[in-house]
Amino acid sequence: MAVSGIVQDRLNATDINVQMVGEKPYAIAYWSAGKNYAAGEALTKKSKSGWTIVKMTNGNFTGSSLQTLGVPASTSKLLVADLKRAGR
Repeated sequence: MAVSGIVQDRLNATDINVQMVGEKPYAIAYWSAGKNYAAGEALTKKSKSGWTIVKMTNGNFTGSSLQTLGVPASTSKLLVADLKRAGR
């Protein structure tokens, strides 16, 4: 729920239907376009102080783009596979 909340806050959209996949300590939230926002994805990371958004995009994250953002290669591969299984 915390990841959904930070995405809603950033997009200023309370009607957004956020879904997500995760591999600790990362999660990728994704959503379809709505009335006042485009479809997109958000890479988030959990720390001791809670979840933060690392990067938001209107595109799709790839293994290499996640690695560029600091996600370890093994974790980025798992996240991309999770997104594919989720139909993203």
